[in-house]
Amino acid sequence: MSDRLKQFLVVVLMTASPAYAASSSVTVDESGVVVAGAWGARKAYAPLDAAGILPGFLGAWAMRPEICGEAQRSSSFPDRTPNGFVWIAADRISTKSGPLVVASAYVRTPETLTPRDVEAALAEKRKIVISSERERNAAEMLVELRPLRQSESHIYQLSLSDEKKTLVIEEAGRERVTLKLCK
Repeated sequence: MSDRLKQFLVVVLMTASPAYAASSSVTVDESGVVVAGAWGARKAYAPLDAAGILPGFLGAWAMRPEICGEAQRSSSFPDRTPNGFVWIAADRISTKSGPLVVASAYVRTPETLTPRDVEAALAEKRKIVISSERERNAAEMLVELRPLRQSESHIYQLSLSDEKKTLVIEEAGRERVTLKLCK
C-alpha cells in the first residue's frame, strides 16, 4: 500500500473520530477499512466478504513442540486448551481462557486500492469488501473475536512466517505471542 494511501486513511479516520483514534490502536472507517497497529507502523485492512479465518491460519499451534502431542489428543474441538496451545478453526479459536468466536475478518488492503477508491466508497456510502477466496493464501490478517458469554470483542493481528509454520498473534497493548504449527 502506498504511503499516500496510509496517510490519507489515517487523516480521514482521525478526523472522523479523533478521541477514538487517539486512544486506540484500531480505528474503523465508514468505508469498512480498518487502520491498526502501533502508530509508527499502522496498516490498513479491508473486511473479507465472509467472517472467517483464512486456511493458512487453521490448525493446532503451540509455543513449544512438546505441548503439541499432549494437547492434540482430544478428537473434538476443545473449549479450553493447555497454556501455550491454541486451536484455530475457520469460525473460532480455542485458548486457555476459553473459546472465542469470529465476529469479523480483515486482510491488508490491496496495493491497487487508492485514496480515490476510498473517497468514492465514502461518497457512495458503500463498504469496501475483499473476496475471501481471492485472499485465501494471505499471510496476514486481523480478526475480531468475541468470548461466547461476553459482548466485548478483541481485535487480533495474525501473521504467518517461516513458510506458514510460525504464527505471531498480537493484540493491542499485550505482548506478542509466537506459536509453531503442530505436526
